[in-house]
Amino acid sequence: MGSAHKSAGYTVHATEVVVFLVALIAWIPRWDMASPLLLAVVGTIQLALADSQKWVGALHPMFAIVVLALAAALAWRGLRRLT
Repeated sequence: MGSAHKSAGYTVHATEVVVFLVALIAWIPRWDMASPLLLAVVGTIQLALADSQKWVGALHPMFAIVVLALAAALAWRGLRRLT
């Protein structure tokens, strides 16, 4: 795995964890806490699969798509609340 790819992965994962910690600090309702938690958990799984071998490593890009979808849904929900 390239150095830039690995660095970007760690940066994205750190951002996912920060989003979850901010959600904890903000005392949002329990149901709304599920999305940031799921984002952090799926991001952790995705990061763990990055260095896996054989077919398990092929799940890494699939989980990247799931992380992107979760982040987009979380952003969409936040933007809808602002209006």
